[in-house]
Amino acid sequence: REKSPSIAKTMRGILSGMMGIAARYKAIPTNPVRDVSRIRSRPSEDVRALEPGEAVDLWQKLTALSKMPGRHVEATNRQYTPTRIHPDLPDIVLWMLGTSQRIGQALALHWAWIDFDQATARLGPNVIRVKGEGLRINQGTSKTKRQVLDLPEQVMTMLLHRQQSPLYDPMGLVFRGDVNDPMVPRDPHNTLGDLRSAFDMAQYEWVTSHTLRRTVATVLDDAGLSAREVADQLTHSRPSMTLDRYMARSARNPRALAAIEAMLATEPARKVVQLDDRR
Repeated sequence: REKSPSIAKTMRGILSGMMGIAARYKAIPTNPVRDVSRIRSRPSEDVRALEPGEAVDLWQKLTALSKMPGRHVEATNRQYTPTRIHPDLPDIVLWMLGTSQRIGQALALHWAWIDFDQATARLGPNVIRVKGEGLRINQGTSKTKRQVLDLPEQVMTMLLHRQQSPLYDPMGLVFRGDVNDPMVPRDPHNTLGDLRSAFDMAQYEWVTSHTLRRTVATVLDDAGLSAREVADQLTHSRPSMTLDRYMARSARNPRALAAIEAMLATEPARKVVQLDDRR
């Protein structure tokens, strides 16, 4: 009831093996796990992505929130944040919309990986939390380390603006977690919480950080890219995962409407025979 169906199925397999050994050694009469009812997968939720206009609207609202004065704690009348949301959040969202990267990859981005002349970025590690060690840069797979993405003009403008900041360090992180240390990454868990609050303030309560990746996948699909090309952009090894989990299939498709209308407008090859003529 509390774990996912995949975990429950794994546990059932382990218990079945244990009980099978016990049954073979006559410790128990039969393997009781064989009588366990079928573990059914939970119904999958429909993939929902932002419309292009919604994506831009969300980013603009976050930008406005990052410039609004922050709230005050009533008990002490002390401002606990200079602005309603951290100024990094709109830039992180823009980076994820422009590259389809995961939150951990976005927070591991180093300035040294960006080629301003070619407008490209080299993807690589992500930020993870290791028990007993804290935050760490995980190097990821060899495929991820080799990937180079072209950057949209809007993303390059954002990076050039951040490059003018006093916090800029050519060897440090783009989205650092400590103003005094350019190599301390942001905590992905805390950043997700910040994004959750920011999306709520922007009146996009249903949006999550993964919605941004789904939005990019859906936009690329609507643009006519193949499933393999979209999977390469999202660094998926299997296009089937991209199709099933990342593309919003409920989106209206004008091309489908045009094709159906063309079919219905086609001149028939022969006249329809009237019922009276068949007698």
